[in-house]
Parts: sequence; structure tokens; C-alpha cells
Amino acid sequence: MESSAISLYFSMSRRAAADEDPIQKEYLINLIDSPGHIDFSSEVSTASRLCDGALVLVDAVEGVCSQTVTVLRQTWVEHLKPLLVINKIDRLITELKMSAAEAYTHLSKLLEQVNAVIGSFFQ
Repeated sequence: MESSAISLYFSMSRRAAADEDPIQKEYLINLIDSPGHIDFSSEVSTASRLCDGALVLVDAVEGVCSQTVTVLRQTWVEHLKPLLVINKIDRLITELKMSAAEAYTHLSKLLEQVNAVIGSFFQ
């Protein structure tokens, strides 16, 4: 298992005001997918040095694991903007048989855990 990369081109027209001509903006987005497993920490570290931000995937059922903390710490050290992505939300209902209210509470606690990890870096 190793990191893989892909480049995405995005073009967008935007008006500053309703009566003005649209301004074309172009973006090049480079995505680097690195394994999250502990054995690949060096790849995560190397990939993070090439990025402006990081998508941090957290399993909705498993929650914040030790490697999640390591990845969040790496984003902090490298001054990246982390974007939390909660993955496999359907498992809360299909496997754990949670009601909508229980799933909401579970996801709220998950967000609190991630915020607590990030908050601990300020100390």
C-alpha cells in the first residue's frame, strides 16, 4: 500500500455584483491519498508537507482512534487546514440499529471527540 495522487482542474465563473460581467477563476486541486494505518505514518507525514489542507476521514462507528489523533497532530504541526469527513454513517443504522436521535447523539459525541483532540494541541 502506498500513497497515490490525482490532479483535478476546476473552473468557475462568479459575479462580484449582479450588473457586472462574470470573472473566471481557475483552480488546480491536487489530492494525495495516503494510507491511514499506523505502519504508514511516514507516508502521511511526507504527503502532508505537500498540501495546503487535509481531509481527515473518521469512521462513524469506530470513532476517533489513535491514528486519527496522529493524523490530526500532523495537520497541526504542518499548519494544514483539516476538514473532517465522517465515513460510513450508514453503519449506525444498518449494523448498530440506531434510531435517528441516537445516531445524531453519537455523531455529536464524535464531533466533540475530534474537537477535544484538536483543542489539546493548544496547550
